Amino acid sequence: LIKMASHDGLREGNVSKKIVEEAPGGLQVDSLLGFIFGSMLGDDADTQILDCEAELRQLYAASSDTGETQRAILSYVQKLVTDSTHAAGLLGRTPPILKALCDIGLLTKDAVLEWHADGGGQSEPTGAAGKVREAAEPFVDRLRASQQR
Repeated sequence: LIKMASHDGLREGNVSKKIVEEAPGGLQVDSLLGFIFGSMLGDDADTQILDCEAELRQLYAASSDTGETQRAILSYVQKLVTDSTHAAGLLGRTPPILKALCDIGLLTKDAVLEWHADGGGQSEPTGAAGKVREAAEPFVDRLRASQQR
């Protein structure tokens, strides 16, 4: 977290204080990942993810339900690229963000394909769910092609 915070120019004390305030009953992996996606990732989110691979993998490894954590990560990606201060520049970067998360082991190909097919519970996803899935289409197409080989 400190590495991620300093990458975005935040001070160490602010990060530590925020984590303590948001997790008074103990560290919740999904909540902490939500904090990271919501507060620490910026216009170069895919690069930040790759730069912090070891820290993110360690946090992910602490999850008691990695399937649920992957679903949470995908919802955080959706919010990051459609409803954050950096959304305008990040929607088109959805494929490299998803690839980075897969490359470091936070998402599996199956989780991404299932999420994309699910469409946010809608037969024809609209709103943010539709936007992010449409933006993810090039990456999803590559995943499908790699599975068919």
